[in-house]
Amino acid sequence: PPTCIRPTSPTVVNTTATSATLQWTDNNTPPATLWEVLVLPAGSAEPLPSLPVGTGILVNSNPALITGLDSSTNYVYFVRAICSDTDNSNWSVGANFSTKPANDECEDAEFVPVNSSAVCNQIASGVLSGASASTNVPPLAAPCVGTADDDVWYQFVATNPVQTVTVAPSGGMDLIVGVYSGTCSSLISKACIDNTY
Repeated sequence: PPTCIRPTSPTVVNTTATSATLQWTDNNTPPATLWEVLVLPAGSAEPLPSLPVGTGILVNSNPALITGLDSSTNYVYFVRAICSDTDNSNWSVGANFSTKPANDECEDAEFVPVNSSAVCNQIASGVLSGASASTNVPPLAAPCVGTADDDVWYQFVATNPVQTVTVAPSGGMDLIVGVYSGTCSSLISKACIDNTY
């Protein structure tokens, strides 16, 4: 029988735009105190049971916080126990996860350009995939309330008393667009439009 048993039930506790908190079940007696975590792009081949396909990150806690990830990216992770300097377990099965968009929270709102004429030659692109409900903002009033896991934030400095904000979703998405002034802790609603470009 193996002298170092591989971890089971790899899960993802939480994700941000650049980090993930990963957790698994250690099956060793006494429990392992050191593990190697291997984070790869989603769709990567599972490593052979005992041979790594890359260099993992050594962690001494479970759950473990993994940082330095790219926003809006799909990953898969594997973990193995390190029982001694000469005894490692096989790799666990993989667990998939996605990081959130970089502008998932109000305080991380992405700056967008303001065009100087009616010709919109400066635009910004974004994604909703992986977005989560915003925290640390006051509750938003109807009709500016949509699906909580789909909100992302952008900001601009108004250059005229009247500004035109255009949002062009792809794939026929039903979006609710809210325009606010102020800071994240004291937002003031200026406009709210449902299901329109």
